[in-house]
This record gives sequence, C-alpha cells and structure tokens, in this order.
Amino acid sequence: NLTALDYIYLVCQIRKTPFEKKQAKRLLEKLKLFNEVSMPIKHYSKGMKQRVLIALSLIGDPKTVILDEPTSGLDLFSQQLIEE
Repeated sequence: NLTALDYIYLVCQIRKTPFEKKQAKRLLEKLKLFNEVSMPIKHYSKGMKQRVLIALSLIGDPKTVILDEPTSGLDLFSQQLIEE
C-alpha cells in the first residue's frame, strides 16, 4: 500500500541517501505522476510503475544513469516521456 513518495523515502533509507521531499515531488511532477502521488503503487499501470523506478534512479542527482530498455512494453505517451 505504499505511495510513490513512501517508496522513494524507503529506498532512500536503504541507500542511506538523504530524502528530500521537495526533490522527490519535483521528480514525480516531471514524470507526470504528481496527481497520483496519494494513490498506492499497486494501482499504477505498468508505465506509471516504470516512471517511479526512473524517479528512484534519479534521486540524489547521479552524474550517470544507465537504463536497460526503460521503455520496453510501454505505451507511446510513456515512451516519449521517458525519452525526454
């Protein structure tokens, strides 16, 4: 029953990365997930779940991110959003 923000917070705790709620919300907004921020992830579509995972990979402002087929199985909207 975790929301996207809860999940990001949990992963930050595991990684020992500082959790910045502002940054997390900004990432979710950029990935078009902010309106669903209070909805449990289990109700997300595949594309929405994929975008949450991409948000997780961007937490902490990494210099490099390597993604293996991040758009595989996604609809056209999600593919374009991720590629941007």
